[in-house]
Formats: sequence, structure tokens, C-alpha cells
Amino acid sequence: MSKKVLGNSPVSESGFPKVLEEFRYKYNENGELRHIETDERFIFYVKPDDFHYNQSHYEALEAVGKYIEEQLVSSYKLIKKDIPLDSTQPKSRIYCSDDYDTCSTLLLLMQGSGVVRPGQWARQVVINESLELGSMFPYIKKARELGWGVLIFNPNENFGDVIKDGEIVDQRPIKGSESPLQHTLYVWDNFIRSVKSDHILMVSHSFGGISTTALLDRREKEFKSLVKRVAFTDTVHSAGNIPTHSKDWFMENTKNWIKSERPLDTPVQDANGYFGCRCISAGHPKHEYTSGTAIESVFEFLKGKLENETIEPDISQAQQTETQVMESESLQKSNMDDSQQTNPAVLQGQLENDVIHEQETSEIHQYGNNGSEHSDGFGTTQPSSSGTEDNKIKNAL
Repeated sequence: MSKKVLGNSPVSESGFPKVLEEFRYKYNENGELRHIETDERFIFYVKPDDFHYNQSHYEALEAVGKYIEEQLVSSYKLIKKDIPLDSTQPKSRIYCSDDYDTCSTLLLLMQGSGVVRPGQWARQVVINESLELGSMFPYIKKARELGWGVLIFNPNENFGDVIKDGEIVDQRPIKGSESPLQHTLYVWDNFIRSVKSDHILMVSHSFGGISTTALLDRREKEFKSLVKRVAFTDTVHSAGNIPTHSKDWFMENTKNWIKSERPLDTPVQDANGYFGCRCISAGHPKHEYTSGTAIESVFEFLKGKLENETIEPDISQAQQTETQVMESESLQKSNMDDSQQTNPAVLQGQLENDVIHEQETSEIHQYGNNGSEHSDGFGTTQPSSSGTEDNKIKNAL
């Protein structure tokens, strides 16, 4: 059955506002989301005895994502490019600087899975903490100050509305973005492979690591020729996801800033074997914060390649023994996500349990708990979360 497009109406079909200001929230000068009248942070338990209402109220904060995307254009001067490039409906979008295809150095930014859209690393953090820690804004700003071009992926928007005569008549997979990996390949083939950059650098967070390793597998020669370094921020890939033909390249040109209570940049050598690359502390024990807290270290690593700096791996790929993998599994058990340990009752104003509120990939970030060897990420995201446990995991990805 068709339904009318709501267009510029400030209220969504759920009855909640679509515009942040109509939600009575705004970002202050410190990038913190505050209530316009009370200056309080976002409160999840609006109605203490009505979890369904509270959850719907929280989900309606997609208005935050819209605000962030507006800022990508208005404040950071990025260009929105609709995809696919032909006239096919429905559409998705990516964002890039006006010089992305002509700049000397291009920075690619890849978020994780779930509800995060372009410009976000972690929705939980941009709502409960700040844009400085949870958005891509600091990365974009720093890259532009260095004279680098920027391109931001949008791997999680896999379905969209087909509109005819002002009405939504269908919902279909988005051509070229049917899954996170299909999107990654489409953007690579249509935007990245032909750029004139001498150096392409990449930052991938969470499930972005899966898409990155799969891209390396499927576009090996191009990828290794163009991409000089990849910085991972607590990605959920494992050594099994790294294609055999590129394990040495991976060890030499990537680094993973993982969640840890250890100080920033502290080597976490017992995780190297599991991830197949050098691992260091992101300086924060929570998955969602790692991109924000590691930014200075990440840029030093990326800039090092431009200065012909070489990485001296702590261990070679050949030395990654079964013992090290077992040690990584032991580390995982002692470093479980808070989302698996926290009682929802303590989430007031913090929403620390992503599994309940937004199904971000921290719920599957468990060392040694990857059931598939060389997962390719081709599973198509479905609009419904019904099905087996395996299907639920695929839907979350």
C-alpha cells in the first residue's frame, strides 16, 4: 500500500519530531547534545514504565544523524553525491570534498555497522558525550588542515523508498549498496579507483574492518597500489578475514587501536595474532569511543607513510603462533564489552548498552569468537530483524 511522503513536515509517522530543534534538543558550542530549555543531556527514560515509548523516542533521534549530515555540507564544505549514479531508485549517498579526485592525499573514512550514517563513528557517543568524540568532524577538520581530500562511505543504508507521484510505493534494496560490502565495492569502483591521488589513506571503525579486508581481497592489486596505510579503530575483523595473498602487506601497512584501559599507544601484543596486525591501545576501555580518543595517534601513523616512515612489526606473520591466538582469546574474556555486562537499569542518560538501543557491532566484538573463516561481508541487510539468530546477526551487520 502506498503512503504519502512527509516531505518537510517536522513530525515523523511515529509522532516524534524529525528535526532536532523540534525535539527540543540542540548541540551547544562544545558539541554536546542538550535540552533547549533545561540544558540537560538526553534522557532515555522519558516515561519510566514504558520501555516501548522510550525506545521509540530514542530511535526517533535519527534527527541527530540528519543534523550531522547537514553539517558535513554547511560547516565542512563536503559534497553529497547520490548513488547509484544512474537514474535507478531508491538512492543512497556518500560525502566527499570537492578535490577528492584530484588531491595528492585522499583520506577514506569507513564507519561501523548498524544505525550510524555518514559523519558518525558512534551514535551513542554523539548523543551522550559529544560530537568531538563520536563524530567524524575532528578527522575531517584535521585532514583538510593537512591539505588532504576526504571521502566518507555510507555502508549501512541498504534499503530505500521508491517514490512515484509524491507517494512511497515500494521499498527495495539500493542498487550497488545491497550490503555493506557491495556498497564498499561500488564506491571503490565508481569513485576511488580513478582518483589522481599519490596516497590514499584509510580509517575504518568496527565492522568497517570486515569490509576493508574484503575489499583488499577483491581488489587486491588496485588496493595495494593505491592505499598506503589503513588505521583500524577497534575493528571486528580477525586474521582469518585477511586474504592469504596480502597477509604480509597487512602486517606492514595497518594498525589497530583497540579498546583497552592501558594508556594510548601502549602495545597490546597478545592481540596481534588474532587481528593479524600490530595492535595498540586506543586509550579507552569502550569500543564506541576508540575513534575519538585515538585520533592524534592515528594521524601520526597515517602521516608517517607520507614521510617514508616504515613500520617495524613486533612480530612477523610467520611468527603468529596458535599460542598467540589463544592468548588473544584469553584477553577477550577479560575485556568483554560493557554492552554484555551492564544492566539496562543503569542506562539513564548514558545508553551504554548498544545491543538494546541500536545494535551496533560492539555486541559481536569478541576476540576469537568469529565463527566463519574469511567472512566476506556479502550478507544482504534485511529491513526486518526476524529469523534465526544467524539472520539477526546478519541484519545487525
